[in-house]
Amino acid sequence: MAIEENNNFNIVVPMAGVGQRFVDAGYTTPKALIPILGKPMVQHTLDAFPEHVSRHLIIAENAFSDEQLDFFKNILNCNLVFVEPHKLGPAYSFHLAAGSLPLEQSIFVSYCDIFWTWDFDEIATNLDQDGVIYTHRKFHPHLVNNNFSAFCRPREDDANQAAEIREKQSFTDQWMEEPLSIGAFYARRGHELADAIKNIVDSDDRTANEFFPSVAFNQLIANGGDVGLQDVDFFIHWGLPEQLDDFLRWKEIHETDLRKRNDRNVGKNIVCMAGSGSRMKGVGDIPKPFLEIRGQPMYAYVADQFPVRDVDLITSPAVTNLLSERGLPAPALPLPRQTPDQLTTLREASSLLSREQKFFLSSCDAYGCFNAENFAKFLEIEDPDAVIFTFSPSLMQAKLAQHHTHVSVSGNRVTAVHIKSKSSPDDLGLGGFFWVRDGKYFGEIDNITDDENELCADHAFKEFIRQERKVLHFLVDQYVHIGTPEEYLEFGFWLNHFDKFPGVR
Repeated sequence: MAIEENNNFNIVVPMAGVGQRFVDAGYTTPKALIPILGKPMVQHTLDAFPEHVSRHLIIAENAFSDEQLDFFKNILNCNLVFVEPHKLGPAYSFHLAAGSLPLEQSIFVSYCDIFWTWDFDEIATNLDQDGVIYTHRKFHPHLVNNNFSAFCRPREDDANQAAEIREKQSFTDQWMEEPLSIGAFYARRGHELADAIKNIVDSDDRTANEFFPSVAFNQLIANGGDVGLQDVDFFIHWGLPEQLDDFLRWKEIHETDLRKRNDRNVGKNIVCMAGSGSRMKGVGDIPKPFLEIRGQPMYAYVADQFPVRDVDLITSPAVTNLLSERGLPAPALPLPRQTPDQLTTLREASSLLSREQKFFLSSCDAYGCFNAENFAKFLEIEDPDAVIFTFSPSLMQAKLAQHHTHVSVSGNRVTAVHIKSKSSPDDLGLGGFFWVRDGKYFGEIDNITDDENELCADHAFKEFIRQERKVLHFLVDQYVHIGTPEEYLEFGFWLNHFDKFPGVR
């Protein structure tokens, strides 16, 4: 189907809800108008369509100011359809507005809180079907431990045709293998969609006490219609405050990542990479330090994020050999064996560490965004024996809390270290890197045992507290951990796609 400017296409955005979660989170701007990358949330949705696609917003009476309504009408060039306020979901908004919509024409329906990219000319070649559900397949960070979304079951004879769509639950336990509905839809005949939505309202077919347009496509399928599944290039959801916060977090990480450091003056970084990296076996067939991050081995990319000029490596034989094979700098301390855990690495590296003073100690899979000048002042003023870098957990890190150690703090002082656990909601995450005044401290960690957890560097700093050393914490702006498969995939998902956002370098 060739696209022409006289085609009768319409985009309808139901936004009559109050966005209660954003209100509860302290937002005073209506959800659809929250600014993201220099323009309101809903404008990102509208801008996915060419100018000749007619725009319709379904809004609740008295929900917006006169100035905001003028913006919708005269700046965004939208037809406004007013409905009575309700809490019954986007399909109910469409149902109330149906009499004021061009139902004799083709209609796209989209939520106001999603961003996606596509080639609309390519999309237009697939609009000779009764309906299309736009989808995302494979990994998405917001789906980790969370299947509270709409998923599609393809037809057995055609993976690009829908047999069924299900709201707020998946069809299997492997939901990242299922087509995820992004919240954008197409109906070739608007009146058929309106009839299907009327059916689900009349039959009280609710999900979580709301009516969703996705469910109407089951009606189209039941009536013998062909409903396609078409993947978009890239998709994210801003529907919850924590999802928007997560997007803005990764934007900050991305921009920090692109800035060349000119503050490499806070000592040396000693990187431990002599373990097995067993958690990452499913990601690649090479040792974890050599998994690729933006064209570099992981260890080199991560080390480059620290404000230091010198980097020393502590390595296992396998890593040492790979460094040699690839012509990369040799390690400062090649250990004779792969160690069973990080704490054993530190014990066996005591000959190197005991010679060092005022250095970072890190792993190959974690770094933080922080101001190096502020950290240098912190060291000068507070004069600590050791510093644990701490973080407030991101959306993904909160889901994977069992992989992270947490600390209790009082002011700057670390009072307790909780290995792979937390004692209260106020605990901060322990980042996978530290600062140490004197490497001789690591000569006094031989008696540490733990019957419940794998021994790691965190245990050493827990021991330093027991020894009454001055162990402080420094809260990073953003913490990046890529040591689990989920976090490694999340890192690639965000940083490989920020070029798709307007105004982001």
